Amino acid sequence: MRSLRRRARSLKLAGTMTVLATLLAACAPDSGGAPGRTSGTTRPIELTQFRLGAELGNDGAVTALSEKSTFNIGEQVHLSMRVVHAPPGTPIEVIWRGPENEELGGETKTVRPGQVHVHFSADTSSLPAGKAYKVAVAVQGRSITQIEFDLEDPLASQP
Repeated sequence: MRSLRRRARSLKLAGTMTVLATLLAACAPDSGGAPGRTSGTTRPIELTQFRLGAELGNDGAVTALSEKSTFNIGEQVHLSMRVVHAPPGTPIEVIWRGPENEELGGETKTVRPGQVHVHFSADTSSLPAGKAYKVAVAVQGRSITQIEFDLEDPLASQP
């Protein structure tokens, strides 16, 4: 029994080290193909502050007062994110998905030099209420996050 626990711990540690090595390799200096020389460092792409809301501020981010996860039919849904680090030209893609995970639409934007926020918007006027929807974010083809939101019909709750 003890040997099984030790083996499980060592496998867990080995898995952690593999992930750590992969992350370090992604951040390692670029040698430009020549051994012993570096042309600079490569930082991982970093996006933070993923927010859904009904309004955008002047900076292109969802305003704190409009941040929410339940929207009315016909209301514009905005998704914003902060660009902490992403080289200019980095593609950021969003896919809007329906209740059955079906693709409803998508858009790709490219990070501009000095850009702090990126935002995307979707129209909900033709979508059915009472269902859960998702927006998925990917960078260079790799999934970053998925955020859920709900749609409701404000007229359905009135007498």
